[in-house]
Amino acid sequence: MTTRNSYFLISVSTKENLNLCIKHALAGFPSSKNGLWTFLEINKGDFVSFLFGAKAYNLYRVKEKVAIKNAENLPPWKPIVLRTYKKLYWFPFRITLEPIREFQESLVRTEFSYIAENLLLRGGI
Repeated sequence: MTTRNSYFLISVSTKENLNLCIKHALAGFPSSKNGLWTFLEINKGDFVSFLFGAKAYNLYRVKEKVAIKNAENLPPWKPIVLRTYKKLYWFPFRITLEPIREFQESLVRTEFSYIAENLLLRGGI
């Protein structure tokens, strides 16, 4: 039986977080039900790219998955507070990535890129 690898776009909230993910070849998921669900969905050997501002960045293969206890102050990401729930989240669910290819590709037609970037940054569409 052959296993098929999946491909995921991992949405990144800020340019700073995108740069940290790329620099460390690492993706982190927040300490929430959605963060855990996403972490569990991605498997070793799967492929991922980062999504920010209507653009996909780079191609990686998942090398390792780790859930870290007491990750509240563990770099490279700072904890975040979501305005809606006023709850503090950190990034204990992490996947280590193997870089495969570098690129920066728009996901929308050029004439609509400004609109799409603004909608995606606001969580719209």
